[in-house]
Amino acid sequence: MWLLSCLITPNILEQYRALPIFKQDLTEGFEFIENPQDPISSPLGWHNDGTTATNDTSGNNALVYVDQDTTDTTVQSAPGLVFNNTQDPDVSPSVKMNLDAARINLFYILNTMHDIAYKYGFTEAAFNFQQTNIDGVGLGGDRVLASVQNSLGIDNAIMPISRHRQSCDFGEFLGKFPMRDGALENDIVSHETTHGITNGMTGGGTGRCLQIVESQGLGEGWSDAMADWTEQVAAPISDFTLGCYVDGGVPIRSKPYSTNSTVNPYTYSTLLELGEVHDIGEVWANMLHNVHAALVAAHGFSKTARTDPSGSEGNVVFLHLFIEALAFQPCQPDCDSVSPGLGNT
Repeated sequence: MWLLSCLITPNILEQYRALPIFKQDLTEGFEFIENPQDPISSPLGWHNDGTTATNDTSGNNALVYVDQDTTDTTVQSAPGLVFNNTQDPDVSPSVKMNLDAARINLFYILNTMHDIAYKYGFTEAAFNFQQTNIDGVGLGGDRVLASVQNSLGIDNAIMPISRHRQSCDFGEFLGKFPMRDGALENDIVSHETTHGITNGMTGGGTGRCLQIVESQGLGEGWSDAMADWTEQVAAPISDFTLGCYVDGGVPIRSKPYSTNSTVNPYTYSTLLELGEVHDIGEVWANMLHNVHAALVAAHGFSKTARTDPSGSEGNVVFLHLFIEALAFQPCQPDCDSVSPGLGNT
């Protein structure tokens, strides 16, 4: 513990050209983001794995690289952890400048999601993903290993959780047409990262308690709902579409998530007609979208909810319920057993 306390630096400076987490994709514009790391969630900063300080897209929470080569990271563009690399949408995603931009954005989003989830309950004790557990509880040795432009597939993204949790692998693939990098679509990254949260917390860190079809469907819904939550910026809660950038402007879900039943008519009874996990997920995500909207309508909206979980505003309450309920639900939950878990928080 003495070594770790010496590594914790209160005045870490980190800077990234990336897409702020509340933006959906690169069409909304990159920004130069200074010091996004949370000192409680990531006391080592984002570029220290507990034993070694780094100057590339690696640290305690994530290691981001290209394809299968874990050494193919992006190194700082200037001394002092400055990652100021530009992206050119008019050339191939696979040219070096665009690979750098993709690695940096994925690193930023993964770490931001780690820090948000930590503050709302996905901590070391709850089996989150870190190389070194500062508190000395949980597992450790399982930071997210994240691959951009993974050659194992196209037009997809994955976050499989191994039974023994040696790591949490994350793969972002290129879209089919046009060739667009999923690492530059924040909602897809947030969606996949949430699979790590829900699989990590359900069943006490086994990573094996969302395996049956209905449980997997709930997982897809939670992941969509978290992506939805990260991109809401004010009351009232807006309609939300997922995955528009990578498929050339066509959303990857059948309908927007909405409180308007003419826009999205999916309700609990719709589940009786469905058997595919993403279809089930669309129903669950729309239900959660409506819960989120109702809480915000009743209790207001906090613009600082991503960094401050202490408020009583509706979006803060929603994310507490979302994450804390995961620890109460049974292994292999279905749509009936998940609701009592939500009510017990």
